[in-house]
Amino acid sequence: MLSDEEYKKEIIEGNKQKFLQEINDRKKDLGIKNVQDLKEETELKLNNKKKDVKNNKNYLSKNIKKLYREIVKETHPDKKKSKHSLETYLQAKESYENGNFIGLYLISVDLGLNFQLETEDDDLIKLNIEDKKKYLSNIEQSYLWIWLNAKNESEKKDIINIFINNTSKNKGGES
Repeated sequence: MLSDEEYKKEIIEGNKQKFLQEINDRKKDLGIKNVQDLKEETELKLNNKKKDVKNNKNYLSKNIKKLYREIVKETHPDKKKSKHSLETYLQAKESYENGNFIGLYLISVDLGLNFQLETEDDDLIKLNIEDKKKYLSNIEQSYLWIWLNAKNESEKKDIINIFINNTSKNKGGES
C-alpha cells in the first residue's frame, strides 16, 4: 500500500506531461510562445526541498546516525544477497539522504532492531512530520493537483487559463 506522499507523487508524475501538453495547446490557441513555466516552478520547489533536507541533516542526532549505520549493517548488498535486503538498503539510504527520519525508524522496526528514541529524536521526528505536511500541502495546492481533481473538462480549461494568466503576470507579461 502506498503512503499518501507516494500516492500523490505517483499521480503527479503520471499526469505532468498531459497537464503540460494542455497548457502548451492552450498557449498556442492564445498565441503565446511556449515556455516551461511548470518545469521551472517544479525545479524551484525541488531545490527548496533539498535545502530543507540539508538543514534537517545538519541537526541529525548521533542516535539517528547510529540507527542508519545499524540498518546498513543488516542490509548492505555486500553482506546480504537477497532482493529484499537490497530494496531495504536502498530505502534506508534514500530516507537518510532525504532526511526522512520516520522512514528510517519504520525500517528499523521491520528489521526488528532494538532502537529507542531519545528526546532530541522526538523533536526531529516532529520536524519531519511538519515537513511532510507542508510538502503534501504544496502538492495539493499545485495547479496540476487541482487540475487533476477538477470535476469536468470546463473546470480543467479554467484552471489552465488561470495558470497561464498567473505565470504570464509573474514573468512580467512576456510572451
